[in-house]
Amino acid sequence: MGVDPTPAPGAGAPARPDLVPDPSALLTEEDLRIKKPRSYTGLLMLLLIAVGAFGLYRVMQEDISNPRTRGNPNIQVAPPSLQDLTKGSEDVELPPPPKKAMLRLESDPPGARVVVNGNVVSSVTPTAVQTFVGRFADVRMMMPGRLPQGTRVKVDEDEVEVKLALEEGVPPSGSLYVETAPAGAELSLNGNAVGITPIKLPKVAANTEMTLALRKEGYYPHVVTYTLAEGEERDLGIRLIQDTGPRSIAVVNVESIPLGAEVTELRDDGENKVRGRTGRYPVKLNVPIDRPLHLRAEAERHAPAEAFLDVREPFYTLYLRLPAPEAFHGKLSIIGAKGLTVFVGSEEVGATPVRDYELTEGDHTIVVFDEKSRVRKTFDVRIDRNKTLEKSVVLEGDTISVH
Repeated sequence: MGVDPTPAPGAGAPARPDLVPDPSALLTEEDLRIKKPRSYTGLLMLLLIAVGAFGLYRVMQEDISNPRTRGNPNIQVAPPSLQDLTKGSEDVELPPPPKKAMLRLESDPPGARVVVNGNVVSSVTPTAVQTFVGRFADVRMMMPGRLPQGTRVKVDEDEVEVKLALEEGVPPSGSLYVETAPAGAELSLNGNAVGITPIKLPKVAANTEMTLALRKEGYYPHVVTYTLAEGEERDLGIRLIQDTGPRSIAVVNVESIPLGAEVTELRDDGENKVRGRTGRYPVKLNVPIDRPLHLRAEAERHAPAEAFLDVREPFYTLYLRLPAPEAFHGKLSIIGAKGLTVFVGSEEVGATPVRDYELTEGDHTIVVFDEKSRVRKTFDVRIDRNKTLEKSVVLEGDTISVH
């Protein structure tokens, strides 16, 4: 193969017409401009971000507007709701509070601590406190070495007097353990300072409502009402909410003993409103401060329990203890073979025939026993309220049958 003698371009050799010209020489200035391909990815990303931000905004607005507050199964306090977020705002218009009256309080002997509608009066008897006209006032007085006393009065005048006699005696008691999150709150019981949380109170008056006030610097005060049964040991846990300024709305947490009670707010206008049912979470209400609140808790087979609260503090937890279930009765008659021993559960009730034996409403286990043959028969019965159930037993050899 020969070597091309043509000099390299730029070496001063003349151009040859038989050679292909430089392609760049055929392009115009417009052709030489580099055109970047168009991309819509950035625009699409911006659009997606805008849509996502709008959706998040709508969700937050709906959550803020929802008056339902969320609970905690262990610690009793509501997180912020719409009313919490607007507390103290000039834009929130509240109706004027109801008319108030003076409640004058005396005890025999004087010097008793007083609680009126869930709030401890700052001074001992004789003293006075304001409450709302047209409402009931629950008044409790207590003094060391005396049995606590209480009464409920209708406040339908500008001034009402209440005087209670406190007899000497020691009330039955239970024990109470109180902890807070965070710890270190000052605890007072019915107006008497008792210590710093967490704290165990081994001997607290039972069968009477007690009012606990929790205070810690930097946190809102929290008031708890509770009634111990005789000999009961109870643990209470309260989460305190950080103080962020004045509030116009209080959060009221409602529990019941036992759980499962329907809580209704009773209003002056007769438009009573069911606020929820107690259970794993408390029933939570947002109530304007400096307003009265009347609640009723109801559960099957229990008499209802009521609470009257003058809302003054920003946070409350009310435990409503329902009275013990009403006992309803029916009757059982066992006839037929004579001389058979009858047991209801483990209790011997006599020999057949058994007539009109009173039993509580519900299911019972009956045992019929023949002492001679040592034969027994066990069967279940259901006793209905105010009715008599009749069963006939037949002894045949080593067998007892029930009809």
